[in-house]
Amino acid sequence: MSEAPVDPPNPRLAALAKAAAMLQWPIPRVRDEAVGVLLAKAIDSVLASVSRGRGALDIAIGEHLDVLGTGDRVLRLGYVSVGDYAREMLGIPASTAQKMARFARRLRDRPLLADAVRSGEVSVRQAEAVLPVARGEAEADWVARARKETVRALQAAVKDPSGRDPEEDEQWDRVCIDIPAAGRQRFDEAIALAGKALGANVPKWERLVVLCQECIGAHATPDGEGLSDPVPAVPVDDWMEPAKK
Repeated sequence: MSEAPVDPPNPRLAALAKAAAMLQWPIPRVRDEAVGVLLAKAIDSVLASVSRGRGALDIAIGEHLDVLGTGDRVLRLGYVSVGDYAREMLGIPASTAQKMARFARRLRDRPLLADAVRSGEVSVRQAEAVLPVARGEAEADWVARARKETVRALQAAVKDPSGRDPEEDEQWDRVCIDIPAAGRQRFDEAIALAGKALGANVPKWERLVVLCQECIGAHATPDGEGLSDPVPAVPVDDWMEPAKK
């Protein structure tokens, strides 16, 4: 029976596992405030690394699930399929487990793309968008695009490589607004929450766009009309303060 190839252990995952192993579980109760602060910082550091390394974790899990599906390994563990094992032992839906294994398997002949996902430079969704075309001599160019373009733009480019980026014709303006010190904490919290909802690799400007869209969707324009209507021609002072709120 031939063995399915598995990449050598990722140094980043090995370092993360070593750091996580230093933390006791369950976490002990401490009465010393200084010790509690140090413990909280250590846990936060590990969780931040996990968040940035989500792609590396997905690949590692997918590789091992793929190997587990070779031969009768999963049967010897008492499960009828890899999906059954993933659902019962890892809490991962069967369809998701199969998708992770297939993703890791397809990355084996795309080393540049795999390294970009492991390092957090390219998200799993961006990698999935360019998988059909990121191969051979074209791989490096597609990985470079995946590092800086949105999933939507990548999907459009893969469908029509010679076509124009659907966001290319959009007109952009720079808007600078001072945030008072009292509101800075709330702004940072909102950006952090948007990151949790959209993904750790989503840049801050994309998070801000979503926050603005949510605000516009929840509040009518000053004249009470929908988004399809132009912004009323009123003095800036009349609408700037409500817009800030």
